Amino acid sequence: MKFIYSNDAEGCILEGEKLDLNPVRLGPFIIKPGTCIRYMGDGRQHRSFEMDGEYALEYAGMLWFGKNNEFNRVLFSVYDFDYFKDNSLYYSFVYVNSKMLWLKRGKHGGMRDILLEIVEIVKDPVNPKQIPQQLSLFS
Repeated sequence: MKFIYSNDAEGCILEGEKLDLNPVRLGPFIIKPGTCIRYMGDGRQHRSFEMDGEYALEYAGMLWFGKNNEFNRVLFSVYDFDYFKDNSLYYSFVYVNSKMLWLKRGKHGGMRDILLEIVEIVKDPVNPKQIPQQLSLFS
């Protein structure tokens, strides 16, 4: 697996690792693969993560790694962008617990707490009209 960092986002490229497809609790919701989220946080910009425009994160699964599976990431694709799935590219967040994620800001450390008081589930996601290069992982 390879981590990439850009514009306040951590990306993960899987290289043969298998995702845990079990549901996970994020704040007030238990989400399963395919669930789309537009916003998660507590209302404050520095403790939240939000997709721009019509984009939605699509829950893909959990990744457990390390000698004793002590490290974990919750991974999201971008709804209706096959480029992400075709290239095993995901938005990646450290799963602390059901009330908090960490957004790593670079390979040398620095994290931002994402407090999961509000999680906006997108019931009927729309197909974004923008090109994927406008997403933060490509900037």
